[in-house]
Amino acid sequence: MAPAAGGEPVGVDEDEAEYTQLRSAAVAQAVHGARLRFDDGQIMVLESTALIGRNPAAQDGEDVAELFNYADMGRSVSKTHLHLAADSSGLWVTDRNSTNGSGITGTDGIRKPLAAGQSQHAEYGETVYFGDRYFVVSPA
Repeated sequence: MAPAAGGEPVGVDEDEAEYTQLRSAAVAQAVHGARLRFDDGQIMVLESTALIGRNPAAQDGEDVAELFNYADMGRSVSKTHLHLAADSSGLWVTDRNSTNGSGITGTDGIRKPLAAGQSQHAEYGETVYFGDRYFVVSPA
């Protein structure tokens, strides 16, 4: 249902109108998550949480929506390399104590290494490196 110019719902019974809520652009974007474009051309749309690695596995009691098996013939990617959580402006990235490390390169070109177990935010347009591989974060 489209809102009228003033933001009020059109064609709704007044009793039902008090229950109608319009989502802001930020809320709508949060629902859609982040689009990850990998260096090998793969694309993943993440709406909530995921683990990325050669053979990722959640820890006991950990709730993760997606497991993304990333084939890496050079084996620079750990079995469970990264934990990802999408939000309205990008992605929270946590290195899972990987062997070859991770980092985020901002739009300014400066690469910040990720300390194992500490989440950092990657905004849209930034690049996340994991081992010898990477992906660019954009809106879904």
